[in-house]
Amino acid sequence: MPDVQLEIGLGMEDEDPFASIGKPFEVSNKKALEPTIVKSEELLDCYLTEPKQKVKMVKDSNQFKRSMKDINLIFPGWYWKTEHYTTLHGGMQIKRDYGGFADIVGVSSGKHIAVQITTLDQVGPHIRKYVSDAKSGGFGDTTIEVNLRSYLQNGGTFVILGYYKEGARWAHKVTYVTEETLDAAVSRKRRK
Repeated sequence: MPDVQLEIGLGMEDEDPFASIGKPFEVSNKKALEPTIVKSEELLDCYLTEPKQKVKMVKDSNQFKRSMKDINLIFPGWYWKTEHYTTLHGGMQIKRDYGGFADIVGVSSGKHIAVQITTLDQVGPHIRKYVSDAKSGGFGDTTIEVNLRSYLQNGGTFVILGYYKEGARWAHKVTYVTEETLDAAVSRKRRK
């Protein structure tokens, strides 16, 4: 089977990473493999000032495959999808994530990696949700913040892949979420 590399953000003419049919692309520019790292504090500041771009994102199995390829370029390893739906007693279905915060988890060089997939304009709201009183829905029903802080304190790495459109193409920015990120979100919440 020939080696195929996915190009991030460049040369993907009219390709939607969230479409149900996708094709692999060859890399024509090595710079395309270098994802943009965004400092969470800058992102929180910019989120309030930049005009919001509404991009509807419908998660499907193909989008998860592409996101796994994207995270594999940063942290080569083994990944699996954790987002799923649980049926409650009354028949209602609710979405569950790993710890209430990650759609994909995996291992890379002995490190546990957790990934949230969203659009770039929703990265800020996700960070704010992590420090809210929102429950994780897991066993014991602790808050997402307690789960995420425990995960980070035990050596886990958590990143958010924020997808956005560059013209007709999809690209992503990577945001590392640390305890400092959560502390900044908490202090910002208290100021308001």
